[in-house]
This record gives sequence, C-alpha cells and structure tokens, in this order.
Amino acid sequence: MALLLACDYRYAAEGRVLIGKPEILLGVPNPYFADQLVRFVAGDFVGSDLLYTGKLISGEQALAQRLIHGVGVTADIESIAWQQLKFLCQLAPEAFAETKNMRSGRFCADIRQQMSARVARQVEIWNSEDAQSRLREAAKRLAR
Repeated sequence: MALLLACDYRYAAEGRVLIGKPEILLGVPNPYFADQLVRFVAGDFVGSDLLYTGKLISGEQALAQRLIHGVGVTADIESIAWQQLKFLCQLAPEAFAETKNMRSGRFCADIRQQMSARVARQVEIWNSEDAQSRLREAAKRLAR
C-alpha cells in the first residue's frame, strides 16, 4: 500500500484487489514512512481507520475513500495508467517538480526530521518478544 500511495496517480483493477496496512493485526507498528504516507494521502480520519484496524479494502472502496484515482477492468487498467504517465511526461519538468514540491514539501521535511527516532523505536518493538511471538503465530497460520 505504501508503494501505491507514493505514486502521483493510483489505479486498481476491479474485483478482488485488496489494499491495506495490516501490520497492527500482527502486533507490530507500521513503518513510520508508510504510516505518515497513508495519513498524508488519505487524511487522518481514513488513515487512522485503516492503520488502527488493519482492514483490507477493495479497489472500489479505496476509490470511494479517495485513496486511488480510478478502478477499471484488469485488461484496461495498465493502459489507463500509461496514458496518465504519458500526459505527465509532457508537462514542463520544472513546473511539474515545483508543483509537486509545493504539495509534498512539508510532508518530506517532517519525515526527514522524525525518521531516525521513529525507526529506532519501531525496530525495538518489532524485535520485542511479544512481537516476535505474534509474527511466528501469523507465519504458522499463513503456512496452512
């Protein structure tokens, strides 16, 4: 989901496409960058709901929550994304870069400022006996 949300335009195929950040259900925090990216794109209300519940949502639900720009049939969605990319590539590079920086500059600055401390704490939690036990149990369930 973090990679998806890092894109300027986001699309999903119809059907069983599930989007989410289920780390909390495994007893570990989401990586700091991913957490902040979800909140930046989705807003705190939707972001907190996704991050706190770990639920996975369909492309259609993601569209309704404005996490993605469009949903299409599997055979067409890649072409739709390529068309959008071609359009962006035709824009004046400096103008596009500055416009994007105005949108995400504050987000990037906040990430740089907080990253080291947040990652250190998350590594501590991920390596805790409780988290490792939960991860082992989840791996057993997935292996079935």
